[in-house]
Amino acid sequence: MVKGIVFDLDGTLVDCMPDFCEMMNLFLEKIGATRIESEVTPDKVKTFIGHGARKAMENLLEHYNIPFTEKEADELFKIYMRVYNTKPLDKSTLCDNVLETLTKLKGEGYKMAICTNKPHKPAMFVLEQLGIKDFFFPILDAEATPYLKPSPELMNIVFEKMGLGRDDCIMVGDSKVDVDAAKGVGMPVVIVSYGFAYYPVESLNADKIIDNFGELPEAIKLF
Repeated sequence: MVKGIVFDLDGTLVDCMPDFCEMMNLFLEKIGATRIESEVTPDKVKTFIGHGARKAMENLLEHYNIPFTEKEADELFKIYMRVYNTKPLDKSTLCDNVLETLTKLKGEGYKMAICTNKPHKPAMFVLEQLGIKDFFFPILDAEATPYLKPSPELMNIVFEKMGLGRDDCIMVGDSKVDVDAAKGVGMPVVIVSYGFAYYPVESLNADKIIDNFGELPEAIKLF
């Protein structure tokens, strides 16, 4: 029987795509990438993100054919994170039925955690701004441990902090990274179809796909 739920953040609980697009466009302006003719759009962002902020930045630069050495990438990443940490995340919103469903799950006694590759400051800001931070313990962001999803070491830390075993938990996410994180430790995974994946979610071999977050309480009963 499921006792704990480990959630992804972006694309699963929160639609932060408008802020992602703005932030990346601001970063390109900051580094003087004035020859770029097309702005960063959601379809492009979906191909950049998922493996942490550093990789997202590198994917962004590569997409726009902006060359960089490893040393230059270190300096560019400092700029990227300054932009990310200071841009107001005022366009991020909860996905449909998230607040109501989290309230229901909490009332039913489930332990809930967040495991995200989003950096600490923007992750905590969004959770607090949207009023859902207190539903979760632990909240493991990209700076909380040396590991990122889909690392099994990271997932084991989540279980330890939740006080549960992997057999007691399920993962809920929106991408291959989330499926790989769950499958890497033998944990069932539910994928939302409305998230940030740029490929058909049916190809991910998740244990269950839901089209609306409000379907989660019923989906949990399958495990």
